[in-house]
Amino acid sequence: MSNWYRDTRRGVIGGVCAGLAHRLGMEIWLVRLLVVLAALFGLAGILVLLYLAAWLFLEPLPEATPRAAAGAPVRLGSVSQRFAALDKRLQRLEKWVTSPQYRLRREIKRSRE
Repeated sequence: MSNWYRDTRRGVIGGVCAGLAHRLGMEIWLVRLLVVLAALFGLAGILVLLYLAAWLFLEPLPEATPRAAAGAPVRLGSVSQRFAALDKRLQRLEKWVTSPQYRLRREIKRSRE
C-alpha cells in the first residue's frame, strides 16, 4: 500500500474517505455518499471494520510530501500532452491508411491468400 494514505487535513473523522478520494481522483463528497449508500444497503458492519482497519494501518499523508507523489489524480497538463501525442499517432495512421502504398500492399496481400 505504498501510495495509500489518510488525508487528515481534509478528513472529518480519520481522513480515510478523504485519502481514498484523493487516491482514486474522486471528489470527497462522492466517496462519502457512496459509503453512506453502502451502509444503507446493509454493509454498515463491514464498512465500520474496514474504516477502522484503514484508520489504524494507513499512515497520514506526510506534510512535506507533494500531493503528486502521494497518488494525486492526473493533472490536465499531462492529459493534454498525452492527447496531443495520441492525435499525432492517429494522424500518421490516417495518412498511411489513405496512402496508395497501403492500398497496393493490401491488394497484394489479398491476392496471395
